[in-house]
Amino acid sequence: MDLGLKELGITFMVGAFTILGLELILYHFFNKQLTGFFHGRLGLSGSTEQESRTTQPGGTNEDQDENELTMRAAVFIGLAFAVGVLAEDVSEKYRDGLHTPFSNVAEQVMPNSLIQGLDLPVKYDARMQTLFREIGGDRLVPKQLAEELARTKSFSLADPVNGEKVERWINTANRCIPTKLSYEWCPSLSELEQSASKLYYYAKNTTFAVENYYDEMKKIQIRLDFSRSIAMLAFVYFVAALLLVLILLTRVTFRFLISLIRDSVIIRPAIVGESYRKLLVKVPVILLGLFLVYFVAIWAYARESDEFNKRAFGYFSTMQITSELTSKKQAVEKGERD
Repeated sequence: MDLGLKELGITFMVGAFTILGLELILYHFFNKQLTGFFHGRLGLSGSTEQESRTTQPGGTNEDQDENELTMRAAVFIGLAFAVGVLAEDVSEKYRDGLHTPFSNVAEQVMPNSLIQGLDLPVKYDARMQTLFREIGGDRLVPKQLAEELARTKSFSLADPVNGEKVERWINTANRCIPTKLSYEWCPSLSELEQSASKLYYYAKNTTFAVENYYDEMKKIQIRLDFSRSIAMLAFVYFVAALLLVLILLTRVTFRFLISLIRDSVIIRPAIVGESYRKLLVKVPVILLGLFLVYFVAIWAYARESDEFNKRAFGYFSTMQITSELTSKKQAVEKGERD
């Protein structure tokens, strides 16, 4: 499938999720509809029963129902594309800060072993997690990929300011523990993160110039953008629904207290029973569903980000090693000729 067609499909799905997520909250909280997806026919609501019995001049009821449904579908598709483009732009704007607050929810409610097992994003940037790992609490150590990049002096190439210090730290057997403070022999956490970020963009731009690398990484990036957008939308809708629950619960409780003062004991349950049923049955299901969508999307985002970063760093490391070997070979050949 062509990448352009895939991107259009992803944009449409993001827009559709945005619209239907909003309608989910409006319909179950306020009984309001935008497309009729959650009422009537699956997808978009058709004509009402009374409308279908009414004879319209110039065509049959079946033809008019079909034309109306086609028009509704066309409007929905166009609106989904427009909203999808906007949602993707917003998620792209907050790409580098997606772990705050979207992903640190997992860090607050889940144990570290489960977070690490699922590869969920936590307090460190995704590029940092690709190159370094935590052992024994807050102690960072380089992974093999970071060691390979340090051996080819890739950090110095992309980050002239702190790259050499980072490479010395990586190549040192008895490493210090990076903290918020920076020393001549020990880089700070911010310096590590900045150097990793600069190397990432340098490696990405370099590998994107190679057609085979570009095609493979572009496919991953499409999935990454989709999961990031869905994670952001699901989190926003989850927070919005949670706030609405608190507002409705306060309102229902207030009405119950008023009825307790003004009405008889017999009719009080009838006044608030339906509202409490909605809060105790429908709302928890909606909140759970939105949170599960967020959880799965942020997990997919973390996995796709790691795969993309590994390829950007790995392919660049391979290119550096190949270039270094080629230079050595040319130097040897030149020496033999001399």
